[in-house]
Amino acid sequence: MCTQSTIPAGQNGTTNGLCTYPRSCYLVNAKGPSVGECDDCSSTSRCRLVFTPDNPGDYQSITGSWMTTAGRAAPTDWQAICGLYVSKSADTTAICAAPETVCVARGKACSGYCIHQAGAAADGGTGDMGSPAACLLGVQIPPQRRPGATDGGTQTYCPLTDDVCCPAAGPDGGAMTDGGAVDGGAVDGGAADLALRD
Repeated sequence: MCTQSTIPAGQNGTTNGLCTYPRSCYLVNAKGPSVGECDDCSSTSRCRLVFTPDNPGDYQSITGSWMTTAGRAAPTDWQAICGLYVSKSADTTAICAAPETVCVARGKACSGYCIHQAGAAADGGTGDMGSPAACLLGVQIPPQRRPGATDGGTQTYCPLTDDVCCPAAGPDGGAMTDGGAVDGGAVDGGAADLALRD
């Protein structure tokens, strides 16, 4: 029965709030200035938690083992209840989130759009701007405003430190609505809201 009017994106409310793709469990700071965020915000950071169930035949299995891993969430990741992870430190906790919310505006300044790739491979040696092929094929992520910015909050930044910044015009030649900026770095279920307009 559907009893909840709103289920957070990335969570299946009918199976005990299991964290599912496109979100994942992340080991984040439980206190301090970067509470709720990963310490390392490269695409290869090891703050994502992957759950391996003891009984893979039971799709609701909640017993199993955890390991930290690099990279983004995948549709093949096992669903999990992040709160069942027991942190080895009181300074960290596990949450279900999208990578853009556990790493807010940690990357390079960007007024176009960002793609999550290792910088050395994605920029094709062109410096800060991504290669045309990488920008065309990469998943577009809007840059975010940096919390506590001293520039009046107008400059935007990519979420991850090795994201590639691509020009403001989208692959179809359309320009993004406000330079690709989103208020507070908000994302929708891990997928960026990218309203493209011709």
